[in-house]
Amino acid sequence: MIREEILKKPHVLGKYLGYTKLSKIHGDWIKYIWNNKHHRAIQAHRGSYKTTSIVVVGSIWYWLFHPNERILIARKEFSGASSLLSEISRNLKSEKIKSLIYELYEISDFHLVKDTSGVITTSLMTRNTKEGNFECTGIGSSKTGAHYERIHFDDIVTDVDRYFPAKREATKRFIRECENLLEPKGIIGATGTPWHKDDAHNILPEAKKYPFPEVPLDKAEKKKIEERIKRLPYSLATANYYLKHVADEESYFANIKYKPLPKKGRLMHIDAKYKGKDTMAITIGCREGNDYYLKGFISNNNIESMYNRIKEWHTMDKCGTCHMEDNADKGLGASALRKLGIPVSSYHESVNKHVKIISFLSGNWENVYFDESSDREYISQIVEYAEGQEPDDAPDGASCMVRILGGSGFLDYEEDFSSNDIGYLYDLMDEDERL
Repeated sequence: MIREEILKKPHVLGKYLGYTKLSKIHGDWIKYIWNNKHHRAIQAHRGSYKTTSIVVVGSIWYWLFHPNERILIARKEFSGASSLLSEISRNLKSEKIKSLIYELYEISDFHLVKDTSGVITTSLMTRNTKEGNFECTGIGSSKTGAHYERIHFDDIVTDVDRYFPAKREATKRFIRECENLLEPKGIIGATGTPWHKDDAHNILPEAKKYPFPEVPLDKAEKKKIEERIKRLPYSLATANYYLKHVADEESYFANIKYKPLPKKGRLMHIDAKYKGKDTMAITIGCREGNDYYLKGFISNNNIESMYNRIKEWHTMDKCGTCHMEDNADKGLGASALRKLGIPVSSYHESVNKHVKIISFLSGNWENVYFDESSDREYISQIVEYAEGQEPDDAPDGASCMVRILGGSGFLDYEEDFSSNDIGYLYDLMDEDERL
């Protein structure tokens, strides 16, 4: 392997290092991001090897010809950025890189001077700086006073930016803070996929886009992605594979709003899971005036294994009555929770789920607020809701809670949530007290 070959075809370096699925398009991406004097970005669909090619192979390729420059890799979480640095370290310590260094520079004792979870300094670096050749950071990590010739943002926008406005703004602040670490002639690169029309991609360089199926993949990989797209909510598939945003007006629950859950008048609702691939949604809610405040949790476990955890949630949030339907288990779950001291009102559900969600949750949407401590999956299920698409336990649970709190729907329907209080009292009786 000679200098000119890997300089012209950086994907060849990738194949040399063992990334055999990289092709010419990946080499073109590497050159576009790293071989330039302007800020640049690429958006490519998930499963296209953009991070492997551009961040792992690309940063090594760039360093090979600029061994004194300092590269900062930034991701949402430090742990994610550190995992990339670990992959880079693994390659730099390989015999293949040592052999290549000898071929390029006739240096036989190449080694890593510093190799930690956050910094790599190589023996090729001859300038005296506190920064290494490769460093990484995430939101919450401080790099104050550091300076870099290159900063690359990889998947800095994630699903939390889709569901939480405060997270979107935090990501933008983090990017601006990182920009202050750039040398005057330094370059920013970015890779990722879009998640929201107002996410941080709006302040990153305008991206070249490679939606599915523009990136050449083998038949097996292409088929795997096609199957995954079928299982995803429409808006997520559109954003992450076709790199487009679904307009808010196409969503039942656009513009989700957040406020802290008030401390008084809290009730609980359980949308239980008994078997299969469903999830269990726990919704805690209260009402102030015409406004409904909700907080939600998601579990993949069956309710039988979650009774004590539900008790913890109920106690921690100082909830009153817990409501749950008895259609599936004939009230056994409610009885088990009552024995733990939780006041449970069970009811028989007779309304079509979609009609209920549209009537009570969508019908009161302007007055519904979510606590930001809600599970990400809970918020995701609501934002991505579509009729007949699972999982839909969170929007179902949220609509039930709004109904329990007295929300008006457009249904000609009224549920008696106190109809089984006698069952609650009966379960608390000793055997000799029962009729």
